[in-house]
Amino acid sequence: MINTINFKKNIYSSITIAALLFFHSCSTTTDKLIEIVPGGKAKLEVEISKDFFAEKKSIQLIGSTAASRVPERTAIQTASIDLNDKYTLSAAWVAEPSAAYNAVNSKAASNMLTTTITTLQPYIKYKLLVFDDKGKFISERDYTHGKEQQEDQLLLQGGINYTFVAFSVNSATVLPAVHFADETNKTLATASIANLSGSLDFMYAKVQKVLESDITYKLSLEFKHKFSQITTTIDAKSTGYNITEVQARFSPHFNAASVNLSTGDITQKGTESLADVKFSALHKPTVTSSPTLINAAATQTASLTINSITIGPMQKTDALSFKDLALKPGVKYNLIIKVNPKDEYLTHVGIPAARINGSIWALHNVGVSTSQDPNQEPITAALHGNYYQFGRIIPTAGPTDTNINSEWTWRYPALDAWNAGSIEAPKKTENDPCPKGFRIPTQIEWRDLLESTTASNVGNFKIHDTHFNAAKVLTSKRKKNVRLVLPAQGWMNTNSYNISVGLRQRGININYYSSTVDAGGMWRLAGDDLDIDISYLQKGRLTQSRPLRCIAE
Repeated sequence: MINTINFKKNIYSSITIAALLFFHSCSTTTDKLIEIVPGGKAKLEVEISKDFFAEKKSIQLIGSTAASRVPERTAIQTASIDLNDKYTLSAAWVAEPSAAYNAVNSKAASNMLTTTITTLQPYIKYKLLVFDDKGKFISERDYTHGKEQQEDQLLLQGGINYTFVAFSVNSATVLPAVHFADETNKTLATASIANLSGSLDFMYAKVQKVLESDITYKLSLEFKHKFSQITTTIDAKSTGYNITEVQARFSPHFNAASVNLSTGDITQKGTESLADVKFSALHKPTVTSSPTLINAAATQTASLTINSITIGPMQKTDALSFKDLALKPGVKYNLIIKVNPKDEYLTHVGIPAARINGSIWALHNVGVSTSQDPNQEPITAALHGNYYQFGRIIPTAGPTDTNINSEWTWRYPALDAWNAGSIEAPKKTENDPCPKGFRIPTQIEWRDLLESTTASNVGNFKIHDTHFNAAKVLTSKRKKNVRLVLPAQGWMNTNSYNISVGLRQRGININYYSSTVDAGGMWRLAGDDLDIDISYLQKGRLTQSRPLRCIAE
């Protein structure tokens, strides 16, 4: 039966209400007819459209010997621990913005409503509560996703500012009961869920709407996940063996909670415990858990403990812990743990390189002969490479030049000019000047390198167009004879009118592009004799020219 609303404020009035419950993973659309009914009544179709998390973050294990904080824009935490004398487990938490959601539009001309259907399984149960302008409980309905029209009619009076509250636990069988502090005087202020299991995927929505006559309404209820959710992947492909056993847990976690239905606020209940990470498909080089729900308040001290892990003949039963992880309720995480070989020098596809925390870095800048000793002291101009504009394969200046050549352009490049993939799964493009088997590193990979090394100086740092002997040296924290030397080449600058003004700060400034950009600008590695870090530059700087260092694909 289609649900109807009866508004009694004005006679002969016509009101159309469209109530939508929004959900995540939108992919297709359907049209739902909203019919105006004579006598002040309107039919209401309640639909699930999408859900969302507060934000989506990825956690990719890439990192350093200790967790670290970085600027909010990067939102990366990194950590690394030893598995044994040959391998390490490394990690980074990488923030990503929430996916853009499709708009839900009303087609007034045809009285049709376009909604977005989700990948959620059908028959998920959810409850809708209605309160009047004084907070008094009016009515409630239990709906089943895909069977909404089978519920009884819902009758409401027009001219009132209603509060609509909806919730679900993403289950086809479970729907928690609503508790009122006073059953004889049910109000929004006293409505709650008294004992919610911490293992349920609780979602909440609330909206206020004044329902007047002669107006078409769209009541949009967006469901927000209230617990954290983490999917954990362990990648041991580098070992050549299968993962046959894993026991891991997240902390903190509580087994129960109460919910204030007026605000959606969660209060943890009971004793703090651990949340088990469950892997259902083992005996593979890479294994992925089912999502782990975390019922805990926001914390900077969450942890993942791997109590035991077996990879081929390697068995580790001493607890391995990643600590001081920043965890927020309502955020979805993907945690990727990589098993990496220890740091060493090697030759990769014919290029001299160093493996540091699992990543393979070229020992020379682009344009430098690989026959040069990368660790020579004093450093000479022979270790200085070409200068490149972002997204371009042709150099705009040579190693000893002080100004750009005729290849320089004022045009801005495409944002994906050096990365056809994502920040977590980069893909080399045809514009990439790195040699075969290598590509421009992402901002995450530069961050990982800094967290996996200690920085020092070589040579005399001073600004001069012919000063070539200064460089930053990044030495592996695990093996001190493995290091990368980054000459202080400076960069070819542009002014506020996007006109090239030639060389800046050779002899003191370390300045290397990454492949990571967004609509506002780009990330680069930058430093001097005092410091080195990842920093953000506005879009106008993309036409500047910088040296390049490559990482293996």
